[in-house]
Amino acid sequence: MRNKILLYSGLVILFSILILWTISFKLIELEDIKLVFILLATTLILILLGCKDLRDVEDLIKKLRFNLFLVSILMSSLLMTSTFSDQASKDNPVITILKPILIAFIVYLPSINILERLAKMSPKSSVEDLSLLSRREKEVLDEVLLNKTNKEISTCLYIAEATVKKHIQHILKKLECRDRYELIEKYKIND
Repeated sequence: MRNKILLYSGLVILFSILILWTISFKLIELEDIKLVFILLATTLILILLGCKDLRDVEDLIKKLRFNLFLVSILMSSLLMTSTFSDQASKDNPVITILKPILIAFIVYLPSINILERLAKMSPKSSVEDLSLLSRREKEVLDEVLLNKTNKEISTCLYIAEATVKKHIQHILKKLECRDRYELIEKYKIND
């Protein structure tokens, strides 16, 4: 518990420092790189502070969307106050102020695509789903994942072939799979 509090405190302090770094920019070529770095780092910090399960891709997408634009609006408002108070701005002040929001859009679109692809590649909650199965169903599932036929499974586990069939039906229903091929694809053992 103490380590978690220290981690969260450190992340909040780091977030504050990075956001305050926004207003100390000089309008040079490195500014855009600094903006991207600050935007990404602060968004990641907010996601880490707000997500309970980093494997839940749908939750990550929602958190990314919200936090990315929250940080970009916060950075834009800080730039607005510093740009108008510092009259020596070389660029157009409107462009300077809107840069974080533009960068947020540029970061957001491809990152959502990447996260959605990751969600399709790995099952959302395969470990939690397996807790729904009985001990015997888990044994049958292990054999199914080894591409064994019902007859081979019945021989291996010393149960009737009809019982294997019934266990597989229950497994498919509990794990929300159409057939054993989808089951194998979803829960296959990575070598």
